Amino acid sequence: DTSVTHFTWISPRLRVHSRGSDMSQRKTIHISCKRPTYTVCIAGNETTVDVYRSMPQGAVSFDVQGTRETLINILYNPATVSQPKGKSIQWPLDKEVQVVICPKSPSTSVNSIKVKVSYYGQDKTEALGIAMLYLTSVEVSLDVDTSRSGVVSKNGADKASWTWGPDGHGAVLLVNCDK
Repeated sequence: DTSVTHFTWISPRLRVHSRGSDMSQRKTIHISCKRPTYTVCIAGNETTVDVYRSMPQGAVSFDVQGTRETLINILYNPATVSQPKGKSIQWPLDKEVQVVICPKSPSTSVNSIKVKVSYYGQDKTEALGIAMLYLTSVEVSLDVDTSRSGVVSKNGADKASWTWGPDGHGAVLLVNCDK
């Protein structure tokens, strides 16, 4: 039950690790072959997976798979890295190759999204190591229960007309009143 991996090339003018580019603004998750990694991320937001920090000794390539709840994008520069072909898609461990994941929606349970990174040596047949990433995807929203009914409406028409006071409607604002 794995997701489709999307391949995106990066313009040679846009360096993967350059400061000031959009890619440097993403959250980065560091994975390990020694123990599973657990983290929380925001649905719909792209997150970089660092496949380089704890790669096994002798590893020259990797592949990545994940559950359907997340998109897996491989960003690379076709001027310096060739897209793998064949049945087993193994990417070279080259700093010009970047793994970016994006959960499609909030998780239905804790750690329900799984991403597996397998590392391979020169023979490219048996994995030298496997890193597992377990994600819990959450939704972050500024929508509120404007009618104070216990239900948060995403497209409430009354957002523009909040009324203050105990008989009013709108957001309950908590403010810092200690000064």
